[in-house]
Amino acid sequence: HPRGAEAAERAEQLGHTPLLAIEISESSCRAARPNFEHARSKAQLVCATPAALPSRFELLLANIETETRVELAPELARLAEPGAM
Repeated sequence: HPRGAEAAERAEQLGHTPLLAIEISESSCRAARPNFEHARSKAQLVCATPAALPSRFELLLANIETETRVELAPELARLAEPGAM
């Protein structure tokens, strides 16, 4: 499903660069890779959990189910820079 790649393109158009896109599951990452390769986005796609990311970000987009988002909320909050969107 190309939603992640499309969201990355839109974020870049709004001036949010560089971009890092993550997929939590290996199978989702494999499925998303062709979409990112064919998209106009320069986002880097990685297979990882939020807990594995050391950096903080000024913009977080989450295309995930509500239950997963609630589960990951503490890690997503840790990744957000002060004033992040």
